[in-house]
Amino acid sequence: MLILVRHAHAGDKRLWPFGDVDRPLSSRGQQQAEGLARQLGGLPVTRLVTSPYRRCRQTLAPLSEVLDLEPELSALLAPDAGLDEAEEMLLDTGADGSLFCTHGELLNGLLRRWRADARVEVPAAPDTTAKGGSWIVERSGGRAVAHYLKPLRVVDLRGAEGAQAAAQ
Repeated sequence: MLILVRHAHAGDKRLWPFGDVDRPLSSRGQQQAEGLARQLGGLPVTRLVTSPYRRCRQTLAPLSEVLDLEPELSALLAPDAGLDEAEEMLLDTGADGSLFCTHGELLNGLLRRWRADARVEVPAAPDTTAKGGSWIVERSGGRAVAHYLKPLRVVDLRGAEGAQAAAQ
């Protein structure tokens, strides 16, 4: 098993006055990062690998604390990284147990490729990965299947817990 994550919400890059590498998560993105830690914190993840971009590092910060793992930086996960090199890293059997945080450009390109060549079975929907969304890729018997997890914000969890408490 490996997990692919698109970084959480970071606002509009056209409105960020500095370099895109340094664009931080928005408050919505911070909530998505916390939701990601709740969604994935119980899975057998042994390694965190992230794009060096600030928003990717921040996306993994809560999960890093939960798992007590220090994220590794990889330029192969940057938005302008080559699909071939990134795919080679992700599909290597040594990637089992790893979680990779990247950008929509790279992630959606990989998913389109995998749908086209059936190297990884990827459902047709969604055709793009939402910010803060993730894909769990399970491998068994030479077959790989990807499952999508929608982004979850902690605010959504608190709202659901509050609604459940009120209903009881």
